[in-house]
Amino acid sequence: ILPHIPHHMSTRRRVLLVDDNPTFLRQVQRFLDPFEAIEVVASTSNPAEAVELCRRFTPDVCVLDISMPELTGLQLIPMLREVRPDVKTVILTSHSDASYREAAMDVGADGFVVKTRLVDELVPTILRQHQPPEAPDFEPQDGE
Repeated sequence: ILPHIPHHMSTRRRVLLVDDNPTFLRQVQRFLDPFEAIEVVASTSNPAEAVELCRRFTPDVCVLDISMPELTGLQLIPMLREVRPDVKTVILTSHSDASYREAAMDVGADGFVVKTRLVDELVPTILRQHQPPEAPDFEPQDGE
């Protein structure tokens, strides 16, 4: 069952996926494929390629893992904004600790989704990007 997408969220979001686990990357892409409001324009398991892919494919939203070799998702955010200043960034991570969420906010991430909540939270978080800015999209977690 696909969630109802309100009319104001009907513009297609162009998404770049970056995660060092190629199997997980394919799973996320397959998960997002049925959603007409989302188009995965590129994906890479090599974070060093992400900046060039962002330049070439002009995504609206980059979905980034935090823990990757060479470059972390947090290190990538300012690099992506150099080539595409208006790009939105969503951290998708297995780390649920509040310190990771705070670190993501500190570097300017626009959203934060824990991988165990991917099915419920990733699509709405992507679709909320490019609405009039209010506050970063950091849903409070239980116990925070």
